[in-house]
Amino acid sequence: MVRNDWQSRGPAMAAALGVVRTESSRKGNGVDIAECVVLVTGGASGLGPAAVKKFLGAGAQVVIVDLPFPPGADSAAELGRRVIFKATDVTSEAQVTAAMDAGRELGTLRVAVNCAG
Repeated sequence: MVRNDWQSRGPAMAAALGVVRTESSRKGNGVDIAECVVLVTGGASGLGPAAVKKFLGAGAQVVIVDLPFPPGADSAAELGRRVIFKATDVTSEAQVTAAMDAGRELGTLRVAVNCAG
């Protein structure tokens, strides 16, 4: 039997699984990520934009991290002031560190989602 026991694994696991708190889940069945900063690698293409929109819808602020091509900056501009784009090659530790530092402009980084690759 498969159990849905993500709650027992803590808030980080729940956030990684995309579990967000809604009005119907205020009794401890979700994670409130409103005002949290989320870094999404690969956030400008593939699965990334869906993750970005999901977190924005839950009230988070998002750092889109992706290769330097137009959809990244354009996406961030379209999505509003709670989103920034940082052109980053995730194979470069220095560039990832710079992206994380840029995210601090929005607040404390609480969640990282890897959609790159």
